[in-house]
Amino acid sequence: MIIRMNFTRRAALLSSALLFTAASMTGAQTSAATPSWDAWIGCWKPTLAATPASTSPTVCVSRTAVSSAVEIATIQNGTVLTRDTIDASGQQRAVSSQGCTGWELARWSADVRRVYLQSEVTCADKIKRVGTGILAISPSGDWLDIHGVTASGNSGVRVTHYTDAPLSLIDSLPAIAGGRATRQIATSGARTAAGSALAISAIAWADGSLDPREAEALRQAARQLQMQGEDLVSIERALASVVTLEEVETVRMNRLTRLFTYATACWMAEVDGQQSEAEGAMLALLGDRLGLSAIARERAHSAVRSIAARTAPGGFDLLELRSRLSAGLSQIGDE
Repeated sequence: MIIRMNFTRRAALLSSALLFTAASMTGAQTSAATPSWDAWIGCWKPTLAATPASTSPTVCVSRTAVSSAVEIATIQNGTVLTRDTIDASGQQRAVSSQGCTGWELARWSADVRRVYLQSEVTCADKIKRVGTGILAISPSGDWLDIHGVTASGNSGVRVTHYTDAPLSLIDSLPAIAGGRATRQIATSGARTAAGSALAISAIAWADGSLDPREAEALRQAARQLQMQGEDLVSIERALASVVTLEEVETVRMNRLTRLFTYATACWMAEVDGQQSEAEGAMLALLGDRLGLSAIARERAHSAVRSIAARTAPGGFDLLELRSRLSAGLSQIGDE
C-alpha cells in the first residue's frame, strides 16, 4: 500500500517514535499464538469529527485466497475508490502504483496483536519516501491505523481511528471481495461471533444444565454468525461441557459488540420459555462486565423482545438484532 501525505513538522516527534517502534520489531514475529486478521474483517468508518458519517468513506477489510493477506477497499457514494492488499507474511513485496515504485513489507508483532508496516518507494520527483506503520485493534475493539513517512528530511504522521460501520450503511454498499456481500463480511469473524457465542453459552449453562432448546439455539447462533474454525469448536465444546463468564473476553469488545453480546444473552436466557434466577444473576454480572448502563440493558432487551414477539420458535434472527442495535447505537451506547 503506497502512502502519500502532506508533511508537517509538528508530527515529527511522533513519527520518529513510530519509526523506532516498528523498526525495533523487525524479526520478532515468532509467537505461540496464531496470526489472524479476524479482528479486522468487516466494514469500518473513520471517526472524523468535522465530517458527517454519511459523507466519510467506508473502509472494508476482506479475506483473500492467501491466509496472511487481506484486501482493503475504500468505498464512497457506492463506488470503490481504491483496493489495496496487505500481506503480513514478513516478506518484501515489489510495488508500482501512481508513478511510485519500490517495496513494502508487513509483519505481525510478537504477540500477534498488531501488524507492523515498512516501505520504501521513489516517485516521479525522484525523492525516496520511507514509510512505517502500525495496525492495531484497541482495547475497546476499534481499529487504529497509524502511518508515518520520512522524505527529504521531513517527517509526517497520519493517525486514523475507525469504528464499526452501521449495518444500515453496509447493506447499501456494493459487493466486494470477489462478489461476497459486504453484509456477510461485516457479520463474520471474531469481532462479533467469538465473545458473543461464549457469553450466550455461559448463560445457557447458568442453572447447571443445558436444555435441548438452548442447545439448538447455540447451533442456530453458530449458523447465523457464520462461525468457523476455533470459534465453531468452542460452540461444540459448549454443547458438551459447562462454560462460565470467566472465559468471555470483554475488554477488547467495541460498543456494538458489547450491546449485541448482552442482547443475545437476553435471548438465550428466555429461549426455553422462562428466565431462571441463576440466568438473571448471570445476565446482571455480564452487563456489569460489559460496562452497560441500566438504560442500555433495557433497550437491548427491548430489541430482543420485539423480534421474538413476531418470530416463530427457532426462527430468531440474530442479524436483524445486530442491525437494530447498530441503527440505534447513538442512543443506546452512550447511556
